[in-house]
Amino acid sequence: MILIIYLLWSYNYYKPGENDSFNLKVGEEFSVKLYENPSTGYSNCVLNENSVGCIEKVKQYYEPDWNPFKQDGKGGELILKFKAVKTGIDTIRISKCPTGREHKTCKDYSVNSSQIDNEFYVLVE
Repeated sequence: MILIIYLLWSYNYYKPGENDSFNLKVGEEFSVKLYENPSTGYSNCVLNENSVGCIEKVKQYYEPDWNPFKQDGKGGELILKFKAVKTGIDTIRISKCPTGREHKTCKDYSVNSSQIDNEFYVLVE
C-alpha cells in the first residue's frame, strides 16, 4: 500500500515538455507542481512573471520527497500557486535555469535567453 501511494505521489508533477491550460474565474487559484532537486544547481524559474497581467503568483514553496527510503539529493516538488486577479489570457513560461553554480537568481533569466520547459495557458473569465 505504501509503495502504491508513493508511486502516485512521485509522479504528481509536470515533467519538462508537459504543458497544460487552466480556465478560471476571478478570485480562483490553481497550482503548478514541478520536480526540483536543489542539489543539482538548477531551479525552476517563471521567466515571464512580471509580464503576466490577469494572474499573480501568491505562493511558492518546496516540498522534499517524503520517501523514508530516499537517498540524499533526491529532490522533491516545487509548488507554485497562482490566483486569477482579472479577466484576460496569460501564458506562464517556466525554464530550469542554472542558478546555484552560476550564483544567479531566476530574475537573471528571460524568455529570450532561456529554453522554455513548460507552458501553462490561463484563461480568466
